[in-house]
Amino acid sequence: MKIHKLSLAALIAVFAMVVSCTKTTDYSTEVINANWTFALGDFENAQNTDFDDSQWQKIGIPHSFAIPYFMSRDFYVGYGWYRKKINLSANDLKNRLFIEFDGVFQEAEIFVNGKPSGSHTGGYTGFSIDITENAVAGENLVAVRVNNIWNPKVAPRAGEHNFNGGIYRTVRLAKKNPTHIAWCGLQITTPGLKETEGKSAAASTDVTIENQANADKTATLRLIVKDSKGAIVAQSDKELKMKAGERLTTNIATAEIANPMLWSVDLPTLYTAECQIVDNGKVIDSQSSVFGFRWLDWTADHGFFLNGKHLYLRGANVHQDHAGWCDAITEEAFAGRTIRTRALLPTNARGREFCSGRKHRSGELVEISKMATGTRVPIL
Repeated sequence: MKIHKLSLAALIAVFAMVVSCTKTTDYSTEVINANWTFALGDFENAQNTDFDDSQWQKIGIPHSFAIPYFMSRDFYVGYGWYRKKINLSANDLKNRLFIEFDGVFQEAEIFVNGKPSGSHTGGYTGFSIDITENAVAGENLVAVRVNNIWNPKVAPRAGEHNFNGGIYRTVRLAKKNPTHIAWCGLQITTPGLKETEGKSAAASTDVTIENQANADKTATLRLIVKDSKGAIVAQSDKELKMKAGERLTTNIATAEIANPMLWSVDLPTLYTAECQIVDNGKVIDSQSSVFGFRWLDWTADHGFFLNGKHLYLRGANVHQDHAGWCDAITEEAFAGRTIRTRALLPTNARGREFCSGRKHRSGELVEISKMATGTRVPIL
């Protein structure tokens, strides 16, 4: 039997046991990492538009409480504040407006124009905040109060590394149609692939949709599957009926796709699933995700099998911290370290924290693997 060895880049995919948080293809999603102000500590009324932050640090995201990050006896535990101004037009206010955070450690309170818009607890999960009700035409102030105070109800509760606070991953402003696919709204599976031994399978997608309009909505939900070269290999349409204010999860699947290229360590072929909401012939929202056709087996006596072939798992125990930056790491920095780590991986190593999905959106994992290996790997 041929024994395969799993590279670090492939291990990133194998162990990231999370649903893929996908990137919306809508042009109205933009990164807003630049031109923030920051101050360490807690400040009364720092959420207000008339608060004076002229003496605060001018920073960019990603950012950490611990920057600059050097060897020290202790690390800061407490509060930090972030502020940023964004401009919105009257036309923008016809949409639903969201701020998407890929990672904030570990409790975040979000204010817009002095009013609370939402909060999130959990340093290793991304989240989306609806700011529509507090937004105005013209200049808007976004303020984020962050703390990294130990919380016995929030994992991880202990470890041999520091739990530094901060907005340490990308932030985006999203402008969406009132009827839209929710944040991380796609979950893709390939039922039947193992039973046919890879000869055919459907692409099945659970889609979570929100209708935040004041009226019922009838539209078409469309699933398009493309191969690695961008050619459409399958398409399916489904009528979508939603009541005003309704949130639902529905399934849409293609017909059986014959002889799909299987994702493997030697040939990590990826397909793209794009879900669209079509209203009177116009695409009003769209979200896409890459995925692979593959099946897994874990056995007690022979170990792990990918697509029916035995596979050794190899990895490394590498924390996300980076010299000088703490855990405020850009995707490019992760890619460079991935390449260097792979070059030093001739023997088995403990696979534990390196890009495991605890500290990053799964979509980010995919992009890291693309930059490090020349091809993207799917989330399993």
